[in-house]
Amino acid sequence: MRVKGRYLVVAWMAVFLATVGVIVVRDDSAFTIRRRVDVVENRIKALQAMRANLETSIAQLESHEDLAPKAQALGLRFATDSELVSLTLPIGH
Repeated sequence: MRVKGRYLVVAWMAVFLATVGVIVVRDDSAFTIRRRVDVVENRIKALQAMRANLETSIAQLESHEDLAPKAQALGLRFATDSELVSLTLPIGH
């Protein structure tokens, strides 16, 4: 049985269209995934910026200049260098 040329053209056209269909579906899903990744990246950047702002605020609140007036209002004072005691811990168990 011989295959005629028109059937070969139809067969190759079907293969071509199936291949193009697969490529289109893969590209569409890739674009959808890329949009989701972009949303997640933007959320991560926003959270990192918020974290940096909070860390800056905490560092400012821990500063000696901010704590000194509050401690003095409570009747507290900072220890001098001569009042500090170094503790040595044994190494190991």
